[in-house]
Amino acid sequence: MKTRERNEITLDQIISMIELIDDQLQDLRVKLRTETKPDMIQFRMSVVTHYRNMKVNILSKVDKDKISKREIIGLLHHN
Repeated sequence: MKTRERNEITLDQIISMIELIDDQLQDLRVKLRTETKPDMIQFRMSVVTHYRNMKVNILSKVDKDKISKREIIGLLHHN
């Protein structure tokens, strides 16, 4: 069995988290396009910002010695 530090995140976990966040962002974008209530538009935009910040924070935890910046940028701008 592999041993790893308690706070270390594997690349597979990062990819899974990014995919889940991207799915949520895509759903929110669809809802934003059809939203008619001004209060809900502002709320949905804040949620989009939250998910985008989560994505950036997750990618900042990537070990840059193991994964190139180009790959990180590709994950960040996916979708």
